[in-house]
Amino acid sequence: MAEQMGERMVPNYSRFLPIANISRIMKKALPENAKIAKDAKETLQECVSEFISFITSEACEKCKNEKRKTINGEDLLFAINTLGFESYVDILKLYLNKYREALKSSEKPNINPGEGQSQQIKQKKNEDDDEEDEDDDDENDDEFDEEKLQNEGEQQQQQQQNQQNKIQSNQENKNYQEQQKQSQQDNLQQQKQDDNNQKE
Repeated sequence: MAEQMGERMVPNYSRFLPIANISRIMKKALPENAKIAKDAKETLQECVSEFISFITSEACEKCKNEKRKTINGEDLLFAINTLGFESYVDILKLYLNKYREALKSSEKPNINPGEGQSQQIKQKKNEDDDEEDEDDDDENDDEFDEEKLQNEGEQQQQQQQNQQNKIQSNQENKNYQEQQKQSQQDNLQQQKQDDNNQKE
């Protein structure tokens, strides 16, 4: 529920996937110069997290029925198929098999252990750098949004001021025209009075 008692509730981000990971996946589908708004990232973050919970809860029911405690890949595929996402099952089966093959090959003894450790450190550093970049992007987006709002506010104030000036100018012109009209009427009345005096 987004609002309660007139106040906006803060989402529980502890149950969501890291927004840096969400943003990184989103950017892979976009051009390099594309920007993603913060609210778009947060919306997809919540949707993806809810979807994972949805699939996992169905897989958990299967495990309970079979009196098992550990959810495996087949349980998730079963849940995905049961919940109406059967068109994704075949490709996910293929991915699961390839993942398990890669996992087995990585468990083989490494001739140079230091190399594997170095790669892990490098990968971790790249992930940290990506998260820092995402944070910087979010800060830049926030600054851009604030500047945009400020400019829009200034433009709106300027438009209101111009409108007030226009109204004031129109009122002054109207007053001037009324004064001119009144002056003409006074002149006509004075002229009539002079004509009457001459006739007498």
